[in-house]
Amino acid sequence: MKKANIVLSVLLILLTVSCSMDKSQELIVDGAISLYEVNETGFVLKTNYHVTGENLDYQEDVIKQQELLSLLNDIFTDQYIKKVGEVLIFNAGEENVDAYIVNLDNSLDKFRVAIAINQSYDSEKLTYNLVHELGHVIALNNTQAKVIPEGKDCNNYSVDRVCTLQDSYLNLFYQKYWNAFDLEDSAIGSKSMFVTDYAQVSPIEDFAETFAHFVLYDIPSKESDKFIDKKIRFFTNFKELLKVRDSIRHNNRMD
Repeated sequence: MKKANIVLSVLLILLTVSCSMDKSQELIVDGAISLYEVNETGFVLKTNYHVTGENLDYQEDVIKQQELLSLLNDIFTDQYIKKVGEVLIFNAGEENVDAYIVNLDNSLDKFRVAIAINQSYDSEKLTYNLVHELGHVIALNNTQAKVIPEGKDCNNYSVDRVCTLQDSYLNLFYQKYWNAFDLEDSAIGSKSMFVTDYAQVSPIEDFAETFAHFVLYDIPSKESDKFIDKKIRFFTNFKELLKVRDSIRHNNRMD
C-alpha cells in the first residue's frame, strides 16, 4: 500500500469518528460509481451514481464489480464480513489510492470498504491492500475499541477519539512494539523494525502492514530473534487470528 493510501485511510477514520454519522447517511466521495449494502443475503446494489464516460464503463462492468465483491468476501471471511455495512466502488483517478475503510457511525460496529476499480487490475496488490484494510477493521471494531467523548483521556493507545481497550490486539501491539521502544518520541527507529516503509507512519498502520505480512507470507521461525519477525509472530498468540489467516489463505488458494 502506498503512503498516500495510508494517510487517506487514517484521515477518513478520524473524520467519521469525529462526526456522528447515521448509518443511512451516505458518505459521498469524488469518483463514486456504485454502492452496495451488505446484509445476510450478501451484497445488494444500493445506488448507481450518475456517471458518464470511463466511470459509466466501470459501472456497467458488472462482472468486474462482482469479482471485487467476491475477493472482499474471501478476504474478510465469515467473521469480519459481518462488520462491513457498505462497499463503495469508485474511481480514484490519478490519486494513488487502492482501498480504504471508514466507520459508518460511532458504534464502530459497521464499516464501509471502498475499492478503487481503476486500481484493481493488479490482483496481488489488491489482495494485499484488502488484507491491510481488514487489519484496520480487526483493530478498530467495537469488540476492540470505543469512541470516547471529546476531551476524555484514554489510558490505552488511541486514534483521535477512538480508544482501544486494554487487552485489544492493537493496544497490546502498541505497548509491546512502540511504547516499549519510545518509537513515537524518536526518529521512528531503524527500518529493520518495520515490515515496510509505510508501517513507520503510525502504530495503526504498522499493525495493518504487519498483519498483512502475517497472513500473506510464511510465518517466521520461532528461532529467529529479528525484531520484525517477532512482530509478525505476535499474531500467532491469538487462535482466532490464526483461524482468519487459514481461512484467507484457503479461500484464495495460497496453500
